[in-house]
Amino acid sequence: MSNNQPWIDMEHIRGSKPHANDTSSKIHSRKNSAAYKKSGKTSSGGNKNHVVVKITGGAKSPSRARGKMEYDSRDNPNEIYFNDGEIIDLDTACTILDADFEKADMASRSYSNDSKMTYNMVFSMPDKTDEEALKGAVADTLKTHFCDKYNYFYTLHNDTKNNHVHVTVSKASLDKSGKNLHLDKTLLNNVKSDFAKNLNKRGIKAEFNSHTDELTTKQREKAAESRRFNRELADTYRVLDYGHAKYQNKQDGAPSYFVHVVSLKGIEKTLWSKGLEPEINGKNIAVGETIKIKKESATMGKQSRWFVDRHKVEGTELLRGKILKAGAAKHMNKSNGKLSYNVAIQDEAGNIHQFWSKDLKTAFDKSGIKAGDSVEFIKARDKNGIEHPKFRKVDPATVKMQPKQQPEQPKQSQSSGFKM
Repeated sequence: MSNNQPWIDMEHIRGSKPHANDTSSKIHSRKNSAAYKKSGKTSSGGNKNHVVVKITGGAKSPSRARGKMEYDSRDNPNEIYFNDGEIIDLDTACTILDADFEKADMASRSYSNDSKMTYNMVFSMPDKTDEEALKGAVADTLKTHFCDKYNYFYTLHNDTKNNHVHVTVSKASLDKSGKNLHLDKTLLNNVKSDFAKNLNKRGIKAEFNSHTDELTTKQREKAAESRRFNRELADTYRVLDYGHAKYQNKQDGAPSYFVHVVSLKGIEKTLWSKGLEPEINGKNIAVGETIKIKKESATMGKQSRWFVDRHKVEGTELLRGKILKAGAAKHMNKSNGKLSYNVAIQDEAGNIHQFWSKDLKTAFDKSGIKAGDSVEFIKARDKNGIEHPKFRKVDPATVKMQPKQQPEQPKQSQSSGFKM
């Protein structure tokens, strides 16, 4: 198996540093806080007019849905608001949900693999908002977006410092489409915006500021391109090595088959499964090729199965060769250029490529890469679409150099930034 060193990741979080032992909730909390601060507000009490609408989860089974409904209606199980204002009791609500679960489960098999059949939500405002106004604003908002399309239930709670309304929306469609509800970011933002408007109609000052709405057209296009690019990179790897070995290289491991790969974002991993062998061998996959690997999960009566296909992603071409030089220089060697960092790499065909970036110095300082080393170089984009260089030091014996006889002034493929 390959003993290559790991990729040197040059992705940086611009303007902030990641917290140790970070979690998704902390990340979103800081993201929301940053958005509020950008608009001159804070998420810790400074923005008292901003509406709160959260998706808090969903139920995977009728029993879970009943448990949630029991909690929501604990103060009065005979007063659950259903659809356009009808008042029903707990047993009636659960009977409706049971039927919706069966319908939503059938739809999920046809259209998607939904794991949850309901959306649980909370609507609120800071402080003790008038109960009738809050309940009325929620009712109007839900009617606009879900009435006659999906069943929904809501109850008001006033036992905390903020009055709030618990909402359960069934995913089961009531129209002929039969397609389950998908409450995406766009729809959720529309719900929040209408909730604020409906509160304003009732004399309560409320607003909803969406960071997404403030983006320029160019920023939206860049973000969309970055998302498309990241989707294309999903499950895509370059093959470093494959073969037979004891599972996870343990002495007492069972005989197995491995494929050692590196993602196009520089993360190495080893996949273990005998099911990979017929795909790799049957399609004549060679070391160095870029492939997409997917595993189909086991279903009733069927075993799990691997699928491997060659997959080229434009803009992620690998440059393999030897470092000729690296050091500080004026950008593009221009007399009036700003001081930058320059790396020159000779590829296996003998062509010379130059790259300019201050970030390259950080990569060299951390890795110990120096002139004369054999490396692999790729470009990778972070979640914001910003390109970063990634180097991996490799065994010189694996780099098949075919040097040309260079003229006195070799023609160089220069690049500004990291474009080849």
